[in-house]
Amino acid sequence: MLRTIEMYTNEYKDTTQKEIRKKKGQFFTPAEVSMRMAAVESEYPKNQWIRVLDPGAGNGILSFAVIDKLLRSGYKRLDITLIETDKEILPVLEYTITKIRQICESYHAECFIHYVDQNFILWESSYLYDIVICNPPYMKVRKDSVEATAMKTYVYGQPNLYGLFMAKAIELLCDNGQYIFITPRSWTSGKYFTKVRGFFFLMLNNRSTRGALLCIFSASLWGFTGTVGQFLFQEMGVSSKWLASNRMFAAGVLLLLYIYWRRGKEIFSIWKNKKDAKDMLLFSLIGMLFTQYGYFLAIGHSNAATATVLQYLAPVIIVIYISIRYHKMPSFFEFFAVLCALLGTFLLATHGNVKSLTISPLALFWGLVSAVALAFYTAFPKRLLQKYDTILLIAWGMFIGGFCTNFVAPFWRFEGVLNPVSIGCILFVILFGAMLPYLTFLYGVKYIGPTKSSLLASVEPLSSTVASVLWLHTHLEWIDYIGIGCIIATVFLLSIQPKKKEQTAVQ
Repeated sequence: MLRTIEMYTNEYKDTTQKEIRKKKGQFFTPAEVSMRMAAVESEYPKNQWIRVLDPGAGNGILSFAVIDKLLRSGYKRLDITLIETDKEILPVLEYTITKIRQICESYHAECFIHYVDQNFILWESSYLYDIVICNPPYMKVRKDSVEATAMKTYVYGQPNLYGLFMAKAIELLCDNGQYIFITPRSWTSGKYFTKVRGFFFLMLNNRSTRGALLCIFSASLWGFTGTVGQFLFQEMGVSSKWLASNRMFAAGVLLLLYIYWRRGKEIFSIWKNKKDAKDMLLFSLIGMLFTQYGYFLAIGHSNAATATVLQYLAPVIIVIYISIRYHKMPSFFEFFAVLCALLGTFLLATHGNVKSLTISPLALFWGLVSAVALAFYTAFPKRLLQKYDTILLIAWGMFIGGFCTNFVAPFWRFEGVLNPVSIGCILFVILFGAMLPYLTFLYGVKYIGPTKSSLLASVEPLSSTVASVLWLHTHLEWIDYIGIGCIIATVFLLSIQPKKKEQTAVQ
């Protein structure tokens, strides 16, 4: 098959002047070299989804070679992204894509192929890749070109496009990934590649630090957003139902517009499959809607600190569900975490007195609803996450959840004081409580994985508590702090226990 692709490529070369191909930086990979490059190490779990990126796809011969190798090694779940902007070579690439689908079918493998017609240097991905394989374009570009401008941090002297491709691609490689490039030796010692070499070592050494900071930043914004919501409810008379509904709706619209700007009609891909569309609706209506709606209603009936902490009972609910579902006892870590969570909830709700309830019954109810919904929100979309970007699921979930709750609290029925302060707070809740932290958290997950990310996300109840006490002067007694500490300890216990390798969860 590689020979056939090579034959079609030669036909293209015969009809395209050498000067034109050179101007484009096109130097096609021979079949023998493709087979050698595709000799990837097969050390991934056989049931794992393998994500492959070919950022300079050309005729697609490298993608075909690596997919063929993975299929022969027993892998059945493949996700391939091919990026190519040259329309002249597209017929050959389409032929190769057809053959990739055929060979996947012959092996009874699940295969998702994404063709991207965008400049790779300007393109953004929501996740990292297990394998990045590329024969990049070899050509010098001007210092003021769009590529050099976008990657100016890595430009020293005369930029060459292949060096920029290398720097961009290393950003998209997962920690245990394989990075396969055809390059000249000049990048290893040439002065023009000084910053590229420095960036390689920087990425290898500082990836974890960058990811941790992004996760902490996101969790802090989420926590502070709850306090801003409490301020709107208590000081500006804004309806908690209205804010919960329209925060979701507005953030969903903005995120969908952002994805459409980046990826075009790909935003509608999830609705082309009936099962995926059904699961998306369930995720939106049960997971996203009640997580967000319940959280803000809990704040409205209590305060941001209490609502945030109650929502963090979700990991415990997941542990209990798994234990019942699969008829197995929880581990020591899990059992102790459940006890900590129950103790923390008891102290928050009763202050240690079984005969009294110190928070509103509605606050406790909506807090627990939010926790149950968050557990569903985290565990349910595992299959969808194997096929679609996390940000796409979040965007549609918020849009659908916000659209549905608008029948209860439509955006035109605003309740409360409308002034520059309240407008600013509402915009903060939408932009810095929904859009920005979701995007930054996803990038953090890409760098450090879901386990460490979930651990660092426990900053959220801490930031919410601190902001509530310092800004809104929320009164918390010493026993409240013990209860909060117990629930936060639960998150730490469930995060640090030994875990098997897992798929990234929606946050």
